[in-house]
Amino acid sequence: MFTSPDCAYCPSVEKLLQRTIGFGSVAFAHVSTIDINENPELKTRYKIKSLPTLIINDEKVLSGQITEGEVQNVLWNKLVTTILEREKSYDMRKETMLAITTNTLSSALELQLVRPSIGDYTHIGALQKTTFSILGLDVLATRLFYEAGKDLGLYGADSHLLLSLNPKIGAEIRSIEKRFKHVIDGIRIFFNRQTSNLPTYFSDRVDIVSLEDDEAVIRVYETASSTQAMDIGEPLCHFTAGEMAGMIEALLAESVTVRETACWGTGNPYCEFYIKLAGEKEKPYPLPKKRKDRPERFKQLIDRSMRLAYDSIFMKRKMRPNTGDYLHLGVLQQQLTSLKLSDPFTGSLLYAAGHQQGLNSPEIEFINRIKNKSAEIGDMEFLEALKVLRNFYNHPSSFLSREHGKVRSRNLRKESASLIIYELASATATPNAGVNFCDFETGKIAGLFERLTGQNIVANESKCWGLGNNFCEFDVSKVD
Repeated sequence: MFTSPDCAYCPSVEKLLQRTIGFGSVAFAHVSTIDINENPELKTRYKIKSLPTLIINDEKVLSGQITEGEVQNVLWNKLVTTILEREKSYDMRKETMLAITTNTLSSALELQLVRPSIGDYTHIGALQKTTFSILGLDVLATRLFYEAGKDLGLYGADSHLLLSLNPKIGAEIRSIEKRFKHVIDGIRIFFNRQTSNLPTYFSDRVDIVSLEDDEAVIRVYETASSTQAMDIGEPLCHFTAGEMAGMIEALLAESVTVRETACWGTGNPYCEFYIKLAGEKEKPYPLPKKRKDRPERFKQLIDRSMRLAYDSIFMKRKMRPNTGDYLHLGVLQQQLTSLKLSDPFTGSLLYAAGHQQGLNSPEIEFINRIKNKSAEIGDMEFLEALKVLRNFYNHPSSFLSREHGKVRSRNLRKESASLIIYELASATATPNAGVNFCDFETGKIAGLFERLTGQNIVANESKCWGLGNNFCEFDVSKVD
């Protein structure tokens, strides 16, 4: 960022940059401020004509009076593009995803219980608010979800489960057309609550609408990731589309195209997927149109979905009449870990999505009701906000969603502290992969603290199941 001492807008824009990038990305993204008075040669080289000017990877992207929305849009567009274009580098990625899907199968089949205090199921609202918050950052996130889902389908245990659910897949070795049809029927069984015998409760039932030698259309009802979502003019289940593509490619060794053609997000009461063998080369996953009102639509979507989830948690209504409103925590973990392991930069994306969710969450209304005589929201001292937030997490009603267990704090200082969350749905019992898996929760905590204090806050997950710990710890501090 090019600046000068007499630039009125520069200090506020620099804070926007630091907040938008997030504390969790310091290893991958860095903001450098360059004083044009001290570096006239750089001013000439980059043709700086107004201040501040923002350059990313030597490309001039913003200048002048920059708004927070502009900063977020350009940063996340560039960041997601970088994620999608980078070569995948984690050798441990495949092992981790296989371990997580295996844990999910073992837990769902009641061979083990990974959360002894609150059980292994969490409300579908946890999955939806995460999915919608990330998708709302940028249209390119749809492709990121698809690629992460495809990795899970390719390297997880789901394709092995399909073989056991429909043995005809393994028996057919001569005809790719017949094998394709058996795989589609295996997917029908896999996502069908009554036939899979795997109580993840991701969806209710699946109908095969059409089935040919090389293409099919399947319809999924009560899909946890989008059920009851408002019509925003674009589908929402890109991760599921990618997961299907990965499973099919793993079993057929053929490229495949999977597209969600109908969704709750497009005004339908079901999700429909078009599947076709793609031949030698699969076309890039299509992106939705980037409309000007898209951020506002997603903001409305998240708010409405969270309010529906609260009504469900307090038993005012059901979001899914047949399947129920809870699903196995492994479904959430598979999505988050696949996203995180697809590229290190994704942690910043998850942090930003959680941060926005914390700032705008309707949970603030509930926090306001339980804060007793504390100062007004937006004007609390740091430790006062910590107490209010800890009380919110530990409130009996907060446990109804089963997103987490007990929460306590330590390392209390005037403007910093640590929050420890036990049995957090996003990470509990995940294998030690050398990375933390709770970037979304980290950003959300920072956002909630900012709402309570009205101050700039950074948060970092210092301990996590993905780092070899048996709890998640978040270090939170106030910054100038």
